[in-house]
Amino acid sequence: MLFDLHCHAAFKPANSKGANGQIPDIDMWNERKKQGISDADLIKESFIYTSQSHFNALTEGNVRVVCNCLYALERQFTVPEGWIGWANNLTAKLTGFDITRINEIRDRKKSYFKELEREYDILKKNRAHTQFSAKGNSYVMVNSVDELKNELNKSSDTLCFINTVEGIHCFAEDLYTPSGEYIPIKPEQRKNSALYKEFLKRTCRNIQQSKEWEHPPFFITLAHHFYNFFFGHSLSFPAIQNGFAPLPNGQEISYFYLGIYPYGKEVLSTMLGKYNSENKPVRRILPDCKHLNPQGRMEYYDYIRPLKNTPDEIPVIHSHTAISGRKKLKRSIENSYKLLDDEKSEFYNQDHINLYDEDIVETVNSDGIIGIMLDDKRIIGDKLPPECNLTKKQFKEKREELTLVYNECSKQRSIIQNPNSSQEEKNNAYIILTAFTQKAENKRNEITLIYGAVILRQFFRVAELCGEKGWNHVCIGTDYDGVINPADIYSQADKLKYLWADLEKAWIYYKNSIGGVYSYCLFGKTPAHFIEKITLTNGLNFLEKYFHDEFLINGKKGIPNENNLHNLIA
Repeated sequence: MLFDLHCHAAFKPANSKGANGQIPDIDMWNERKKQGISDADLIKESFIYTSQSHFNALTEGNVRVVCNCLYALERQFTVPEGWIGWANNLTAKLTGFDITRINEIRDRKKSYFKELEREYDILKKNRAHTQFSAKGNSYVMVNSVDELKNELNKSSDTLCFINTVEGIHCFAEDLYTPSGEYIPIKPEQRKNSALYKEFLKRTCRNIQQSKEWEHPPFFITLAHHFYNFFFGHSLSFPAIQNGFAPLPNGQEISYFYLGIYPYGKEVLSTMLGKYNSENKPVRRILPDCKHLNPQGRMEYYDYIRPLKNTPDEIPVIHSHTAISGRKKLKRSIENSYKLLDDEKSEFYNQDHINLYDEDIVETVNSDGIIGIMLDDKRIIGDKLPPECNLTKKQFKEKREELTLVYNECSKQRSIIQNPNSSQEEKNNAYIILTAFTQKAENKRNEITLIYGAVILRQFFRVAELCGEKGWNHVCIGTDYDGVINPADIYSQADKLKYLWADLEKAWIYYKNSIGGVYSYCLFGKTPAHFIEKITLTNGLNFLEKYFHDEFLINGKKGIPNENNLHNLIA
């Protein structure tokens, strides 16, 4: 069984046309693949052409527990009517949305919060449609670790979803004049204008409202791709994220340098509040630091650090991230994010959206959790780890070779499955397919070792900084269907069934490699011991500690023990 801390499983079906031509697609189980696309194309550009976390793939990949992230697509990904048509078509490809939905989002048919409620309602409603499941299994949403235990005890293959949300913007509600004209809030109005205060009021009201849902969010990502008026964000799509905000002295500064704006703390207070407007107890919603910029992360740690060892204690969450190799947040900010000589690590992606060493230490010290992504562009730096003994160009060539082999396999399968093929053609195709299937396996094994080194290096950095204790605070947060390009060999969730064996194989293969890091990070134990932690145990233990009323309302942290979740399904 696997645990995924961050995945957009409902994102594409909620915004795609089904077989009946209606949006949403009530079939959340089967793959959405552009007509005419081959398996080889999926390996090259899976983030465009196919759904990565459709529910049959999750089932086949043995992914049983998923923090499913609800998300309202930002309108900045769309362009006004009359602009060049390919732009919205490109967004449709990147997201997997139907172009009709892209245009609805562009035209503000619903507020962000209504869009969020829409996806949540679709997920609730479609629980009844088990006819699309290849195994006849179902999915449920759970509200606590005890509910999760019950579901795992009842069935060996039910998918268990825990609701989360990506971006505070998802709780925003647009402002309109009495005649129905949309009122934009300009950046300079973010401080004290009546418009901004009304915007803040509605955002906080909607956060409170989500606490009353049948399945309220467990955590919310504070920032996302664009300026949300409350929290500074890191660059994720630099080409479309330009923008500046004025400071009180009139000076303009990039949004990326702003931390937690004054009213952002009011949003945090609302999320973490334990009572509703009627003074009745409600659950807190935990903040997720992914997408916060370094200034915002630094200010957030300052905000929650005094709460340590109190009933208001908050664990730091980075739900889907990677390692940057950078060290101190403040030092980096003061040096305009220039890489310093003591932090240049070419096999990490050193964009400041990824974790600094300080982020890692803060997370571990808070008893929090880090979900490592499987996104090529986040986990691979300018070079591959030195033990791979391979350049990125050579790695690309190996992947292209695998693509050619997969193309040949697809061609021969088509001949075998074609009713018009003669028996002789089918027999020849079967012989060729058998040979190329073996070639594909051999070439995949070469790539697997390289990806294994890249992924393990992410976790090793935590262990190097925090010792064996660090291994208790890391897991997988794939970000499947979150507009990513996943590692080729894990193009979809069904491929995660190979992850444990792949990582163990790479760890053993490189154990005596350069620098001895593969041996150092074992702490006298086996690779399997730590791979179980990152693929399952740590995530479930995190839920044992925090996903229940005793913590979310009463501030009492749970204590994982010998009978915790992973033993229930061992």
